[in-house]
Amino acid sequence: VSDPCSRRRDPATPTADSEERDEFIDDFIIGERVWVNGSKPGHIQYLGETQFAPGQWAGIVLDEATGKNDGAVSGVRYFMCEAGRGIFTRPSKLSRRPLAPGVFAGGVGAARSSSTTPLTTPRSSCSALSSRDAGLLSSSSNVAAAAVATTAAAAVAAAVASGPSNLARTGSQSVGNLSESGSAKRAERDLKMGDRVLVGGTKAGVVRFVGETDFAKGEWCGVELDEPLGKNDGAVAGTRYFQCQQRYGLFAPIHKVAKIGFPSTSARRKMKRASASGFSSLRHSPSSSTVSSLSSVASSVGGRPSRTGLLTETSSLYSRKIAGNTALQEALKEKQQHIEQLLAERDLERAEVAKATTTVANLERELGALKTTHDKSTAEMAMCLCELKAALEVTGREKGELISQLEEERR
Repeated sequence: VSDPCSRRRDPATPTADSEERDEFIDDFIIGERVWVNGSKPGHIQYLGETQFAPGQWAGIVLDEATGKNDGAVSGVRYFMCEAGRGIFTRPSKLSRRPLAPGVFAGGVGAARSSSTTPLTTPRSSCSALSSRDAGLLSSSSNVAAAAVATTAAAAVAAAVASGPSNLARTGSQSVGNLSESGSAKRAERDLKMGDRVLVGGTKAGVVRFVGETDFAKGEWCGVELDEPLGKNDGAVAGTRYFQCQQRYGLFAPIHKVAKIGFPSTSARRKMKRASASGFSSLRHSPSSSTVSSLSSVASSVGGRPSRTGLLTETSSLYSRKIAGNTALQEALKEKQQHIEQLLAERDLERAEVAKATTTVANLERELGALKTTHDKSTAEMAMCLCELKAALEVTGREKGELISQLEEERR
C-alpha cells in the first residue's frame, strides 16, 4: 500500500477546478434571481458574448437604480430595462444568495479555492500520521455510528475505519465521479435535433440542423425560432439545410446556442464536488475535525433534495420566464394596436386631402369655363358696340343731310 503522504498533489484537482469555472456560465439561466458581488440583487436578462469586451458576460436588471445603463452599451442593445438599473458583469461575480462584503475581494474563484484543500501537505503531518492512527480510527468509529442513518454516511464510515489506503482509494473514486460528472456535463451541451434552445440568450426556438455548412467554417446550429426574428427560411446561399417559414430560420455558432433543459444534475455535481473535497482534505490532514467535516459532507449527500423539489424550482423559474414573455407580448400587442390606429388616422387624413384636392380641381375647371364665357361675351359686346357706333354715325350723317335739305326747301 502506498503512503498517501508521498503524493503532494491531487491529480484530479485541475479537472475539478476547470469544471467549477465552467459552472459559472452553465448553471445560470435567463430570469434567475442573483446577487452581483454578493450585495446587489437582481434578475438575469442576458447571457452570452458582447461586442464591448471578449468572453462571457451576464446582463442583470437590478432591483434598485444602482446600475450603469439601460441594457445597451455603445449603441448595441442586449436587453431592455429602466435607465440606471442595468449592469453587465462576469458570471463569476454572481451568486444565488447575498454574501459577506469580503467574499468577492479576490473573485469567486479565490473564495472557492480558500475553502478547498491545499495542493501541498507538510512533511510534519506525514510523520505525525502514523502516531495518530489509533486516535483517528477510534474517532472514525464514532463517526460511523453517528452517520449510519444514511447509505452514503455508512460508506464514508467504512472507508475511514479501513485505514489510509482505503481513504486514498475512496478519494480517487470520488474524483473519478467528478470527472464522470464533467463528461456528463459536456454531453449535456451536445445539441440534438428537436432540442429547445436559446440563441444569444434572447431568441427561443427548436434545433433543426447541427453540423458544418458551406457558407462558413466550423460547427453551426440551425434553429427554427418561435417568432419571425430570423434571417432566412433554412436556406443560405442557395443551399437548404432545413425547412421553415421565411424569417423564422437562424444560423448561429454552437457556443452561442444554449439548451433549455431541467437542471436536475447541478445539485448532484455540487454534492459530488463537496464529497471529493472532503475525501481530499481527510487524506492530506487526517484529524478528528476533518473526520467530523467528512461525516457532515456524507450527511448532506444522503439528504440531497429530491427530483420533485428540483422540478418545482425549475417550474417556478419557467413560470417567471413565461410571465415575462406574456408581459412583453402584451406590450408588443399594445404597440401594434397603436401603430394600426396611427396608420388608420393617416389613411383618413390622406383621404380628406385627396377629396379637397379633387374639389379644388373641379372649382378651377369651373373658374376656367367662366373666364372663357366671360371673355367671349366681352368680345361679342365689343363687336355690338362697334356696330352701334357705326350705325349712330350713319344716322347722324343722314340727319345732317335731311336738315340741310329742309333748310334749302324753306329758302
